[in-house]
Formats: sequence, structure tokens, C-alpha cells
Amino acid sequence: TLFDHWQLRSVTAASYALMRDLIEREGLKPRMIIADLHLDDDIDGVEAIRLLRQRYGMSIPGILVTADQSREVQERAKAQNIEYFSKPVKPAQLRAFLFHLDAGAAASPDRPISHGA
Repeated sequence: TLFDHWQLRSVTAASYALMRDLIEREGLKPRMIIADLHLDDDIDGVEAIRLLRQRYGMSIPGILVTADQSREVQERAKAQNIEYFSKPVKPAQLRAFLFHLDAGAAASPDRPISHGA
């Protein structure tokens, strides 16, 4: 994956429940959450990021990745302090944002980046 190439540990799950369970089972401490808007089950990416922040710490940066360019989705993300990236996401744009957030601390190899696919 791109994250492997950038030497960033990442984990993936198709839904909020699967990500929550994976984090709990593996004892992970997410430092970044990247979520697609459309996840499996009834919880979308905006709500998944909100719930993961509530559970693991409100300061966790979040990125919503979606092809939905509606004002409503962008406003929902903004209201939750979630960065909005429209698809297709350019790898250089994502990499620059990740490394800008914390100059490598938030995405260090021992602190995984969580993302829903």
C-alpha cells in the first residue's frame, strides 16, 4: 500500500464496528483516521470518525474521502473538524497532509493510521 511505501503502519476495516473491534483486539492507539463516506453497515465515515474520536480521544485527526461532492457532506465533515478529500485523492496530496499534521509524530511506525475502505 501507499502507507507501507511511506513507512506508515495502517490497518483497514470495512465498517466502524470492525475497526473498533480490531483496535480493541490489537490494543492499537490510532493517531489518524481516514474513512470513506460509504462504509458497510449503518454508520457512515463522518459518524465513524466521530465515534472513534469519542472512544479513543477527540484530538485524533480525521480525513473523509469520498466522491460525494455535495455541500451537505462537506458541511457535515467541517462541523466535526474532519478534513474533506474528494476522490480521486492524489497520493502526494494525502502524503503532504499526513506529514504536515505532526511532522511524522502522529503517523510514526508504532502508531497506526486507521482507515476504512
